[in-house]
Amino acid sequence: MKETPPPPQPDAPVRQAKKIQTMFSAIAEWYDFLNRLLSFGVDIYWRKRCVRFLKNQGVFQGPILDLASGTGDLALALEKSLPTAQIVAADFSLEMLKRLKKKMKPRSHINIVAADGTSLPFHASRFEGVMIGFGIRNFTQREVALKEISRVLKPGGTLAILEFSLPDNGLFRRVYTLYFEKILPFVGGIFSRRSAYQYLPASVMAFPPPVTFSRLIATCGFSNVRYQSLTGGIATLYTARKPY
Repeated sequence: MKETPPPPQPDAPVRQAKKIQTMFSAIAEWYDFLNRLLSFGVDIYWRKRCVRFLKNQGVFQGPILDLASGTGDLALALEKSLPTAQIVAADFSLEMLKRLKKKMKPRSHINIVAADGTSLPFHASRFEGVMIGFGIRNFTQREVALKEISRVLKPGGTLAILEFSLPDNGLFRRVYTLYFEKILPFVGGIFSRRSAYQYLPASVMAFPPPVTFSRLIATCGFSNVRYQSLTGGIATLYTARKPY
């Protein structure tokens, strides 16, 4: 009797994505508290910068996708600034989205969708704007995700990505790296999973520098790609448009 061959195993990026999904679901309860504590609250300012940019671009004229929304801090910040905006918050972690649901006000009109950023369940050219707050580095297939974003954006639509980066100044970079690699995992481990807060600095160190990532955005179908360093280069705001 002929044996049935074993089913094919998922490739490495898919396996890694599953691990990341499980990790974020496990730390959802403490995620917001530790974000404020470990960033000294500066992450609130970074999101305001992103929201201000989107507001200046007039994205309120159509629906906006907050991809890799997590617990929804960026979506909520945008809703506060643009109360009439149509916002869709999408993430692959149900536990993170549950935290967002608890944070939403009764009259909030944010639409929550469980979705994988590499295969979005939306029609082409649906959104006026797409934003990602500190989530793009967690995509194991960034090029696929960026092309999906381009697909669901309307021609002329706006992309805004906030992501961690490394300071350019040598001394500041050494101090920041010490905090990032030693202190942050220690404090994170007191309240949550130490391994998750070891992953954070490792993922930032492995993420391409702004110039390189900007080129990737451009190769995925975007124009007017720019980036701005925030707080000495600790974070970077990338912006781009989908051509008409």
